[in-house]
Amino acid sequence: MPSPEKPLIQDPLQTPAMSIARTHGFAAHLPLARLIGGLGAGQIVGWGTSFYLPTILAGDISRDTGLSEEMVYGGVTVMLLVSASLAPWLGRRLDRGGARVIMTVGSLVMALALTLVGLSFDLTSYIAAWVVMGVASSMLLTNSAFVAVAQLAGAGARRAMTVLMLFTGVASSVAWPVLSFLDSSFGWRATCFMLAGLHLVVSAPFHSWLLRARVSPSPGSLPPRPTQEGISPSLQKLALFILIPCMCFSGFISWGLSVHIVDLLRHLGAERPQAISLASLLGVLQVSSRFIDLAMGSRHSPLLTGIVAATLLALSFAIPLSGFAGSSPAVFMVVYGVASGSMSLARVMIPLALFGSRSYGRATGLLAGFQNVAFALAPLAYAAMFERLGLSFALWLSFTAGALTILGMIALFVMRHR
Repeated sequence: MPSPEKPLIQDPLQTPAMSIARTHGFAAHLPLARLIGGLGAGQIVGWGTSFYLPTILAGDISRDTGLSEEMVYGGVTVMLLVSASLAPWLGRRLDRGGARVIMTVGSLVMALALTLVGLSFDLTSYIAAWVVMGVASSMLLTNSAFVAVAQLAGAGARRAMTVLMLFTGVASSVAWPVLSFLDSSFGWRATCFMLAGLHLVVSAPFHSWLLRARVSPSPGSLPPRPTQEGISPSLQKLALFILIPCMCFSGFISWGLSVHIVDLLRHLGAERPQAISLASLLGVLQVSSRFIDLAMGSRHSPLLTGIVAATLLALSFAIPLSGFAGSSPAVFMVVYGVASGSMSLARVMIPLALFGSRSYGRATGLLAGFQNVAFALAPLAYAAMFERLGLSFALWLSFTAGALTILGMIALFVMRHR
């Protein structure tokens, strides 16, 4: 008899009540390609109209409202902090099968947030708009989409998540040109109102339609023996205790450097044109690492991806600290770009390997609560380090965070595979 503390399900990464990966009529109801393509398009729209919004509109918002550009960008920090506070509660709701309702309502709240941004005229009204944006982003963006995939894609969840990450990786490349065109043609306020209309008229009904199907697996699709999903419940608290700092350390580095990468490359000796050229490779390198994982399929553990990513992350900072080859800016950029892309995949897939699809929302919601705080504070922390403590301190801190992440990933790998 199996131990009562180890819940059994019928297929790894697949719950009988919600998976649609192997059901009769799957193609007619909700093909996996349609699910991932639809969610991917929704994530591009969601990120492009929230996190990436100030990149294009900050100058015009600053001139029109009298706010400094630092205050305008501070709206993103507010968004992330609000999202962090809601993430654990939303994670539990998502585990109870609420992805469809939560993402649909999230689109409606995003429409309200963008309307409020377009109506803002001073600091109070602007920050209030971004508080609402934080509520919307917690419901609509990454965590909800990946929980929906974990619940609906069954045994194909891992590959589906990798493909979905390809969509999110190009969000800025799609959003920025569109935002720039709308801003230059109609102004920033009208742009916000049009984006609000997009969420209200298109995104909300689209998410309601896309996630409507809930099909139980047919008896013939079930394996002859039940298998355990994730690790034993008795180890899950310990796993979270290890995983949370690992994800916060690695996320602190990648989100902190995302807005300071050109400055870092210049500190490492690159001239400004070279630094900009190297920085522009970051998205390509991150997406390339996701293609590599997609090509490898499920032949390796997500925790192994985490170990390799953390090792490359620490190595990327060891290179300039050691003065390797005198070409540290270029070498650093390649190693760091691949590492950050692989680690972003690990942050999505490791909770699925450890906690299974039935607890994925709860686990990722709790993780997001801590991670979003680290993400929000990281850009300010790196700015302070570069300005007041110097390059060497920033590099050593980043290297140490990467090294600690390696140790945590190894511990989790042993825990999962023993």
